[in-house]
Amino acid sequence: LRRQEDRVRREERLLREEAALRNERIRQEERMLMEQEMLEEKRRRRQEQARLDEEYLREEDRPLREDMEGMTQLALVQQRREYLQSARRSIPYQRQAEMITMNLAGNN
Repeated sequence: LRRQEDRVRREERLLREEAALRNERIRQEERMLMEQEMLEEKRRRRQEQARLDEEYLREEDRPLREDMEGMTQLALVQQRREYLQSARRSIPYQRQAEMITMNLAGNN
């Protein structure tokens, strides 16, 4: 009878351990899924912000591109100064400032 009770206790302990391991694996999988979802959401937000920045620059740059050939050196310097002062330090704004700088160098 005692051996039977010991065997039952061992089986119960093994079942509890298996359940604990299974629950831990489930928690780890849930954490991984949540992390993946958060990373995906961050990626989506970055892509949307980049799209909005590009769209904004296209609209802002249209007059600049249309008038670039007729602008004087002083106007180019002033335009570059305005961009550098108002830029939010995002990559698209830096590219725009670089483009203006290259135009300045090309007009010298």
